[in-house]
Amino acid sequence: DPNSPVPLGHDGYLKLWSQSGQKLLAEYILIDEAQDLNPVMLKIIEEFEGQKVLVGDDFQQIYSWRGAINAMSINLHCDDMFLTKTFRFGNTLAMQANSVLNLLNSEKYIEASGEKKHLTSQPRITVNAHLFRKNENLLEEAYTLHKKDMKYYINDPGNNLLWAVEDFFRLQKGQYGCSQTFQGFNSWKQVLTVSQNDDHSSLRGFVKLFDRFDPEGILVALKESKPFEEKIYPTLSTVHQAKGLEWGVVRLQDDFNLNY
Repeated sequence: DPNSPVPLGHDGYLKLWSQSGQKLLAEYILIDEAQDLNPVMLKIIEEFEGQKVLVGDDFQQIYSWRGAINAMSINLHCDDMFLTKTFRFGNTLAMQANSVLNLLNSEKYIEASGEKKHLTSQPRITVNAHLFRKNENLLEEAYTLHKKDMKYYINDPGNNLLWAVEDFFRLQKGQYGCSQTFQGFNSWKQVLTVSQNDDHSSLRGFVKLFDRFDPEGILVALKESKPFEEKIYPTLSTVHQAKGLEWGVVRLQDDFNLNY
């Protein structure tokens, strides 16, 4: 019930649907990130009667700590095909990547589609995209650019950042959060309590952001984002949301600190 005051996340209704006995009405399904599937997704896939195509990479599993299963390691009685050619970079970077794969005892190596020029630090280079590790640092940059009356585009598919900032005002009114970040909370006091008790909480960054800057101003900066990308102004994106996208010149921001 979407109007229920009790929040239910994606995992919740996926679990309910998997137990309903319903079947996927499709001829085939394509499953991406198959190295990080949860048992519920595996159950749905196993019960699907059509063709199944699983795409994944053993070396990119990152959610085993929360019970994810690498479907690529299960004997699925299927044909294996390897995607080894990349169109994202040239031979120079491919050699570096292959040296890492060699240390991991990989059976396959990367083949570049051809040499591409990689721009290093040069004067008067227009940066097309600024990539951030954390959402709060991206929002701070947008806030700063807005204060300077500069143009920018925020890569925010699904309005996840917008909902997270709007949740600050919803929580102030005693309403439940709508974003993944604040789902389950219905007061800002609850957020402050959890962020203080959990040293690794993703909430801590948002708490510091709203302490340092005007929340109304952050919301305005988000809404002032240009609707489309253009080369005449920069794109702001987290690395997580940048997957699969391409720009001529990219700058990694300072929050990529290995000590974090």
